[in-house]
Amino acid sequence: VAAKGSERFETIHRRSDGSTYEVEVSTSHLPNGSFVVFVRDITPRKASERDTLDRLAFSQRLTHNVPGMVYQMRMAQGRSFSFPFLSDGAMEAFELNPQDIRGDANRLFERIHPDDRAAVRASALASAAELSSWTVEYRVLLPQAGERWHATRGRPERQADGSVLWYGFTSDVTAQRRDRDAMNQLVAQQKAILQAIPDILIEMDGQGHYRFFHAPDPTALVRPAAEQLGRHVSEVLPPEAAQVVLDALAQARVH
Repeated sequence: VAAKGSERFETIHRRSDGSTYEVEVSTSHLPNGSFVVFVRDITPRKASERDTLDRLAFSQRLTHNVPGMVYQMRMAQGRSFSFPFLSDGAMEAFELNPQDIRGDANRLFERIHPDDRAAVRASALASAAELSSWTVEYRVLLPQAGERWHATRGRPERQADGSVLWYGFTSDVTAQRRDRDAMNQLVAQQKAILQAIPDILIEMDGQGHYRFFHAPDPTALVRPAAEQLGRHVSEVLPPEAAQVVLDALAQARVH
């Protein structure tokens, strides 16, 4: 202590009745060679710290087998982000140890695709400003898994100090995105093929109601397509023509 000038440490003291309690000891070496010692009972603080650690351990055990990442995210008034709680799912979702990113969210945000990062931040700020549910889909670039799609959802709450706290969940939706993209591509291909067909195509249900029209030349229709959709063929065509259509539908059902 004399060499360093001061020192602070924690230790355990024993009372006259034999019970123990935790204290913080601060010592200072004065120029005249004497020492000043302050002893402070920190039992309540240490109990609170242990309670926090116990609750954190319980939360980790509770969420250990939950697919995806359960999180609690805090935005301070200066718009800096941190994670008071992250489940072990952060290891798979972002390939990051939860312990390494709780105090500073930047390392996690750096895993978001550069083209999506600004949109994710903007959506979080909008959620905080309006206290509305946070829902966003975005890409991440992971060292091992490569590019993946994530969906994050959260519920924000304004805190007494002006910060905003989200409770939420992040899941991997890569498979769903690929299926959706493949379906959109298929629909676009079918639409392109349909548009290339020069003839009129009509879709009806089994009872003779119009469901779909493809008419490159709308003037070739008896009535505009919008006026025929949902209507029965007997309401559109003359009786003889309508009966021919209905007979054809009946014949089709037989085969």
